[in-house]
Amino acid sequence: MELSIVIPAFEEGGKIAADISSACRFLQSHDTEGEIIVVDDGSGDNTASAAGEVEVDNGVSLQVIRYEQHRGKGYAVRSGMAETKGEYVMFADSGCCVP
Repeated sequence: MELSIVIPAFEEGGKIAADISSACRFLQSHDTEGEIIVVDDGSGDNTASAAGEVEVDNGVSLQVIRYEQHRGKGYAVRSGMAETKGEYVMFADSGCCVP
């Protein structure tokens, strides 16, 4: 496991699949094995289920963490970071704001 990407998400059911696919393409285009960890911070929509349905390529693992209560972005980032296994770790906001 080389790179872990943490994506904190709140009410991102309509965008999270694109975020995961984009992160997966990034890893694949750099011949990097890694993991994508989505932390759903108490969303009332389908963020967690939409994230869990995304197919990822070989060499990439996907983990979805969901909290029932909204605790804030900082909590979501810290929680996701605590679960990483990669040599390098980063987080990216939902919405593909960092290509």
